[in-house]
Amino acid sequence: MECGGCTLCCQMLEIKDVDSKEGYLCQHCDEGVGCKIYSERPEACKIFECCWKQMKHAHIDLRPDNCKVLFQKWSDRLIIGLTYDEISELVIGQINYFQKEGISVLIANQIKKERYFYLAEGHTVESVEEDIKWRHRVIQKI
Repeated sequence: MECGGCTLCCQMLEIKDVDSKEGYLCQHCDEGVGCKIYSERPEACKIFECCWKQMKHAHIDLRPDNCKVLFQKWSDRLIIGLTYDEISELVIGQINYFQKEGISVLIANQIKKERYFYLAEGHTVESVEEDIKWRHRVIQKI
């Protein structure tokens, strides 16, 4: 899958290397088109793994700019979704699919500053939080 006109990651992620603040469109983003410095983009942008781009047969309504959730593959056991909005029934359906595949989902509402855990069988909140801490340690070494 390609990004198409979606540039939600350019708004939802804080990228310190280019002084991009969470909730504000990155200065290097041409909204609805893409990154103006794509070939020289920072490492934090390169390692971001948008679930939409990885799916082979996802409905267009699940593209982040349409469903208002930016899903990121965090590990083989965890997907994190960032949103400023309420979660739609379509998104709940996608979360249920991830859970059936053994993947837990953490939805972080950036406005409400709330987190919602959708745990796969055998997973706990503690194991999800440990996955998050582990990845943070790995990223900091890059």
